[in-house]
Amino acid sequence: MKKNDTINLSVIIPVYNVEDYLHECVDSIISQTGVSLEIILVNDGSTDGSGAIADQYAQEDNRIKVIHQENGEASAARNAGLNIAQGNYIAFVDSDDWIKADSLNKLYREALKFDADVVMSNVEFGHTDGVMNCYRPAPDELKNIPVTGKECFVQLMKTGSYRPLVWNFIYRRSFLEEIQARFINVTPHEDELWMPIVLCQAPKVVISDVDHYFYRQRDAGVTYSTKLKKRLTAYLRVADLLFEFTDRYDFSGPDGEVKGWMYVNIFNRLQWAFGFLSKIKDSSYTMPSHQTDRYWKECWEMAPEPQKSCDYYFRRAEKWLKRYTDWRTSEWVASVKYQWESGKKMMLLYNIKSGLDLSLKREDVPNDWVITTDRRFLEQADVVVFHLPYLLQDLENDDAIKLENQIWVGWYMEAEINYPMLKTPEVSEPFDIWMSYRNDAELVYPFYKYDYLYFLQQKFLINTKQNKAFIVFPYSSIDENLRNYLTELNSLIGVESFYLDPVDVGHINLKQYYQNYKFVISFENAIDTDFVTEKFYDPLLVGSVPVYLGAPNIEDFAPGDNCFVDVRQFEDPQALADFIKACYDDEQLYAQFFEWKNQPLRQSFLDKIEKQKEHPLVRLCQKVNEIKKKK
Repeated sequence: MKKNDTINLSVIIPVYNVEDYLHECVDSIISQTGVSLEIILVNDGSTDGSGAIADQYAQEDNRIKVIHQENGEASAARNAGLNIAQGNYIAFVDSDDWIKADSLNKLYREALKFDADVVMSNVEFGHTDGVMNCYRPAPDELKNIPVTGKECFVQLMKTGSYRPLVWNFIYRRSFLEEIQARFINVTPHEDELWMPIVLCQAPKVVISDVDHYFYRQRDAGVTYSTKLKKRLTAYLRVADLLFEFTDRYDFSGPDGEVKGWMYVNIFNRLQWAFGFLSKIKDSSYTMPSHQTDRYWKECWEMAPEPQKSCDYYFRRAEKWLKRYTDWRTSEWVASVKYQWESGKKMMLLYNIKSGLDLSLKREDVPNDWVITTDRRFLEQADVVVFHLPYLLQDLENDDAIKLENQIWVGWYMEAEINYPMLKTPEVSEPFDIWMSYRNDAELVYPFYKYDYLYFLQQKFLINTKQNKAFIVFPYSSIDENLRNYLTELNSLIGVESFYLDPVDVGHINLKQYYQNYKFVISFENAIDTDFVTEKFYDPLLVGSVPVYLGAPNIEDFAPGDNCFVDVRQFEDPQALADFIKACYDDEQLYAQFFEWKNQPLRQSFLDKIEKQKEHPLVRLCQKVNEIKKKK
């Protein structure tokens, strides 16, 4: 491109270790037509072949400029691009994403048509399972109408369609220069700081209906790989800076509505921050200061609508904080150092399946052992138990170093069929013992417990339940075919639903709901041998009937004959729905599911549950003692 040519759009692309995706990204941009482009690739210290790929593109296309710099993360890379950009408008693209054909031309024409400072586009989120929508689309009545940035922000917040995504917009470069817009390094949440500040200062914004951006969600992306402490610190810093920006407005002034909805946005960030805090199992961690007290100090000034939303996020933040403080003061943390220094061996449960109730009492732990979930003792522990497959998400360092004479235990309570990598040598090699729900595991840790014996032998008044069928949502990572089956069944029998908030997982007693229903729809999130979870047992414990689909060998785990509805026995959802409806109307047909209560519990089940008389972690202590004796 000649030096004097007018550049319509500068596209700034931070590049870091994306050699597998960079070609698709850049190709989608250089193929754009109808608009004059400048493409700025900022190689942010890549250690793979990304920098060489960028240089090759620059040699072949004179619209492309390449900057090589030491790693400073996305903020520094974007700022480097902004410093040299010459286009009338600026677009940002992440190097593992791509854009739709001719979308830049369409967005640029929209910008010219309305003389807009900022133009918003449509985005699709692509995952390994296909395309999904993570944000509510902007209502049609908000599209193609020029408004101020403040009005745009408020309306997007009110309609739940606000997207703090820097690449979801194009920006007039002179406007960005006027407000001196630059990114602050709060990785990985720099977009959530940039977006509301830029948007609320824009004189004119247009929400277009242009399909533009394809966002690739991948587990190895920066958002997923960045560790909890860093994300927590970043979110708190974002909140502090947004509070500082918002202080220019007054609740009782002309921008009071903007301030109210900005507070909603900030407290949404804060509840996420405290959610991360609840997962940091390290008592040596000191949480940075925060400004959550702004809510109760200033809520009386807010308009009712944003105040209600603020209250919701504030209460969630409080719940997450309570979960953390409860852990800090629990028996899994308190006095652990004292017990260890008294000569006891230590077992560290590095991470645990979300929502799993250990049901282990301190008095049941062998006298020569102390068990903790406090990661500050990683180097002191004799045994470290790692729950897979989520270990990489929970590790604060890139790697955990196995110390001499330390025993590592690989533990999983997720369906093995969903995670074949658990059996690969590179995963299994560091572990000395394997523990799981499977009957053939070195140490069996099932979902059923020994104390189930008492509850399963209790009699229930079976004809008193007025409610019919019940299900809990969401079923995380459930197979798509199972989900479709469930959706159709729901439509046929009108299942009553309970949507379980992630903040309540493991802290809400679902059995208190189950006991009021004749049936509980109990679908496992995978069909796998021996994978029989609390979804099967909890209804049985309170006198309800599970409508079960899951482990193919479920009969081996059932406490009695005909104690559940076996979904496999029905040709399709319609046939199952017809049967359940018949049970609603025929008391004798329903009563057959309780006849097992008049018989001794099935021997195969008794054999299994008897082995759980000692808690699996107690048996693990004993197994380690045996290993150490042999050494």
